[in-house]
Amino acid sequence: MNFIFIVHLPVYQIIFLNSYAEHTRKWIDAYQMRNEEGEMESKRSLMRRIYIYLLEINVIVKRKGFGKLNDFEQLC
Repeated sequence: MNFIFIVHLPVYQIIFLNSYAEHTRKWIDAYQMRNEEGEMESKRSLMRRIYIYLLEINVIVKRKGFGKLNDFEQLC
């Protein structure tokens, strides 16, 4: 009997928000799916969501100056 294994790669959803993070002053926040009991859905979840708060990035740009941003900060 032959078995075929399929490797599923995660899907990344990146959401840019023109606001501040309400619960924290982070400029980037990762979301983990959880079930009704509050437990993580899976350690190998196929859906990964990342929020990027643009107003927080503006604060970083004002503080550091655009020329001193790292590559990732400039990308956002």
